[in-house]
Amino acid sequence: MNPEPISPSSEKKTSHDLRNLLFIVEGVVSKLERLGGGEGLAAESAARLKIALEKGLILTDKLELKKTTSLFSLSKSEVSLPDCERHSKADLCLVDDDRCLSAVLRDLLAAKGHTCDLYFSPEAALSGFLDRSYQLAIVDYLMPGMDGLCLIDKLKSLSPNLKTLLLTGISDAAEVEERSRKKGVDFFLRKPPDPVMLDAILSDIFSGKHARLKEEKKKPTPPHLIVGESPAVRETLRLIERLAPTEANLMILGETGTGKELAARTLHAQSLRKEGPFIPINCASLPDNLLESELFGHEKGAFTGAHQFKKGLFEWADSGTLFLDEIGDMNYGLQAKLLRVIQERKIRRVGGSAEIPVDVRIISATNKTLDKMVVEGTFREDLYFRLNVVKVKMPSLRERREDIPLLVRHFITKLRSKDPSLPEKRMEGATLKVLSAYVWPGNVRELENVVSELLIMSTGKNITPDLLPDRFHASASLSDNEGLLSLEDCLGQAKRDYLHFLLQKHQGHVSNCAKEAKVNRASFHRMLQSLKIRSEKYRLNP
Repeated sequence: MNPEPISPSSEKKTSHDLRNLLFIVEGVVSKLERLGGGEGLAAESAARLKIALEKGLILTDKLELKKTTSLFSLSKSEVSLPDCERHSKADLCLVDDDRCLSAVLRDLLAAKGHTCDLYFSPEAALSGFLDRSYQLAIVDYLMPGMDGLCLIDKLKSLSPNLKTLLLTGISDAAEVEERSRKKGVDFFLRKPPDPVMLDAILSDIFSGKHARLKEEKKKPTPPHLIVGESPAVRETLRLIERLAPTEANLMILGETGTGKELAARTLHAQSLRKEGPFIPINCASLPDNLLESELFGHEKGAFTGAHQFKKGLFEWADSGTLFLDEIGDMNYGLQAKLLRVIQERKIRRVGGSAEIPVDVRIISATNKTLDKMVVEGTFREDLYFRLNVVKVKMPSLRERREDIPLLVRHFITKLRSKDPSLPEKRMEGATLKVLSAYVWPGNVRELENVVSELLIMSTGKNITPDLLPDRFHASASLSDNEGLLSLEDCLGQAKRDYLHFLLQKHQGHVSNCAKEAKVNRASFHRMLQSLKIRSEKYRLNP
């Protein structure tokens, strides 16, 4: 019997049916290969395929469809499936009246470790959501009685934190995609879905940035994060308390490791935006092109690899606080775009034209001298004044040495709470004295690293001074010496302390130390050799 030809009016629908059929066939073949035959779960898919072939879907050796009868024409009675299929531990659900495609998608999701509930009508899904909650709902656009966008609205009213993925197989998918974006749908894919893209979306929601940012938005920020009772810390906390309730953009200044992000979190926790998200980003941690996409988001196809549109951190931080750490490392071109967002309170995604309003307070931080960078032309003056409405200066650890014993106790408690296997230990007074005499170029962060190392490496109940690296004893020698040293000894000790300071600051990188000391690398290396200082000892553990 010769197959019927495809009419022009059904050509588009036939092409769509073929894509779906091939997706289903691939799923069935894969399952049969895994199970070694048509047993178990494979039998159901194989039965559906048999019905479809009996209805006239004929494949050539090139898998071309020669008859227009579609899998979508199968009636409920022919496949004998209920209105839904549910499991006790499902973390996502699929709503689609295409039962055959749903079964294959369910198997694909199961292979990725996800248990999926199936709903074959909008009504069944709404009923199921009354006693179930999911992290993700995958919804078909065209269904009898209610389209996918309308259903998503209703599902989100029942489960506000639900993430949604809209599927569609219609030819004019661009219009549906634009509508879904305006409706706040999180992800969009054409049918049949590309398994690679589907896997990327699942990773994003269940284990990637989407989940981390979601938790960041939920995570409450304690109002008091900065540990210390010194006059310098008390003055800083009083300033934070005054500035927190305002809407002014703030600039936090301070050396590396002084706790600038803790200050930003404290400002947020005491602000009127404390119920909103606090979203931090280190501007020095990403290349310029990725930083722009991270801040403002991007549209699908904006650049190579942009397979889906992505919300930027400005959108994630809406109604909250965005913390821009190391703002001095942002390139000049991106500074202009940031200035525009601050002025207009709207962002434009990379590759997009729509302007999206955002309500965000910006707190920035740097360890660089921005006013000098303005004079040099590497930082925009107009952006500088927009960000630097009020300054908060974080004191270095050298300016608050009296806080060191308190910080040491705090870090021991913190480390033991994270790792209960660590035994309780006491820092001896002599050890605290040596720590207090040190210059601390890495500030509080360096102190935490040192306490962590001492807690792990010490074998007794007390942490004694002999466990400290040589650089600490060199700094303490002057304070321990009750008599006066000769001028030559003082100059030699000052030189040694200066080299210790540079090596600690640059974590043992000799080239960077030589550059800051304004000598060539060979000269700096000779100084280290003459004083028997080994640069590799200064490379901090991560």
